[in-house]
Amino acid sequence: MYDLAALGLALNLCRNLEERIKPIVLTMLTSASAVSLMLLAAHPVDVYGGLSGITAGLMAFAVLRLITNVDLASGFILLAGMIFKIYLERQGMSLSGVVPVWQAHCAGAAAGLIVSLTTSVPKFRIISGVTVGRTS
Repeated sequence: MYDLAALGLALNLCRNLEERIKPIVLTMLTSASAVSLMLLAAHPVDVYGGLSGITAGLMAFAVLRLITNVDLASGFILLAGMIFKIYLERQGMSLSGVVPVWQAHCAGAAAGLIVSLTTSVPKFRIISGVTVGRTS
């Protein structure tokens, strides 16, 4: 239940920061693939059925969009929160009472950062090779 609520919040944040749906879907698919590959390679658990890796990917995507396009301070606060959460999970701590698979969260977040970096649209308009200012 927690995974579904967090996924919904992360999707909502992404939709508010990104008008195109394609990068968001790409983030979800890339995160799911990265989590699956990591779980195959690292074998931290026998069964994994959560959405938290995809949620971490969407949050990382949104954090980078916040930092680069909207609000630097809010982006860094969210980034610090994500890193701290994964650090606590690495230490075996969890607020939900479920044993976290921190490796899945790291893999999902890395995939989200990569997609955000590779699909970002510059917010500067260039006319005849000269940057004239932000367009938004």
